[in-house]
Amino acid sequence: MNEFQLISYLTEGLKKDRKNLIKGIGDDAAVLHCDDDKEVLWTTDSLVENIHFRLDYKISREKLWYYLGWKALAINVSDIYSMGGEPKAALVSLHIPRRILPRWLKIFYKGLNDCSRKYNVIIVGGNISSSLSDCVISVSMIGLVRKGDLLLRENAKAGDHIYVQKGLGRARAGLERLQNGCKKIDELVLSHLRPTPSFSWKPVRKRYRINAVIDISDGFLNDLDHILKSSNKGALINISDLPGDADLERFFPKERLEFQLHGGEDYGVILTSPDLIKDKNLYPVGRITHKRGLLLDFKDKKVRISNKDLRGYNHFN
Repeated sequence: MNEFQLISYLTEGLKKDRKNLIKGIGDDAAVLHCDDDKEVLWTTDSLVENIHFRLDYKISREKLWYYLGWKALAINVSDIYSMGGEPKAALVSLHIPRRILPRWLKIFYKGLNDCSRKYNVIIVGGNISSSLSDCVISVSMIGLVRKGDLLLRENAKAGDHIYVQKGLGRARAGLERLQNGCKKIDELVLSHLRPTPSFSWKPVRKRYRINAVIDISDGFLNDLDHILKSSNKGALINISDLPGDADLERFFPKERLEFQLHGGEDYGVILTSPDLIKDKNLYPVGRITHKRGLLLDFKDKKVRISNKDLRGYNHFN
């Protein structure tokens, strides 16, 4: 049973208060009714030692803990942005083994605080407990979205163009460099350690129609598949239209396509629109189709992607 099958299994039969609940399980954030003008967005994410990060990378311990603090908050900001909202407040929970020194946690909070200042998020509380094994970091975040601005995965329409932000595969390449013993924090390594979710596409909404959005956390194809399953649609991706990247070509020429299609933690967005969007921050890479399924167009051939071909990150796989 993989991560998403387990979620479905565990949540089957849960009470759903439709009076206040607009969108529950199955998107980047839950959506609750707030007032006549706004809706509440509520999300949570965790970083678990030896699953999402390691403490034995060759970079300095100070920088590692600083970027852990930054990343713990930033990945929740990404969820709020992908729903069309603005992040407002967060709770932080830490489960800490005795081997973690207080000074490392102080540096962690420096990264957390710097990220909160960048994205105008208030840290309003949390919880700390001891752990008998690994370190676990959890952040829960609330945001607000104006009525009419809410964006969901489930609204992709046949004929929509599929757009992505630049940066596909860079975080995966940065992780590979860290795991290979890289001591220098170059731009690829930084892409993995310090994601910077961008709402640079926000002005696009004033000029173009946007139907569906998801952030890229588990890998481009994995997350696109979430849109397709939620919308009951298919997609055709033109491989030649994926954004170019000089760093990927330089360090990982053979793995570039694998990283771009299946690498996770880029924390940009995939969005669909019926319009031809002209924006330097968005790249058109394919179309939504009536027929379900995911096809990759390599010009000389088309390859159908099955569920077992989705090699992005999936817990319990």
